[in-house]
Amino acid sequence: MIVGMKPKESFVFAVRQAVGETQEVFADRLGVSARSVKRYELENTLPASKAVLRILESLAKKHNVSQDQSDFKAN
Repeated sequence: MIVGMKPKESFVFAVRQAVGETQEVFADRLGVSARSVKRYELENTLPASKAVLRILESLAKKHNVSQDQSDFKAN
């Protein structure tokens, strides 16, 4: 990465920000630990759980967040 360039935000972070929740509250909504949410955001990965992915996709659609807006890699 070039110095001074900001990496794209993670999809999980973008959805959480759109919903307006803390990592702890968002983790409860997803049924995962706050540590997992932090890891998804920092490592720019997606959860392996299909149920969690469905919740994320539903929230993203509801809040107009596109995966194209973020740069993520499969977990």
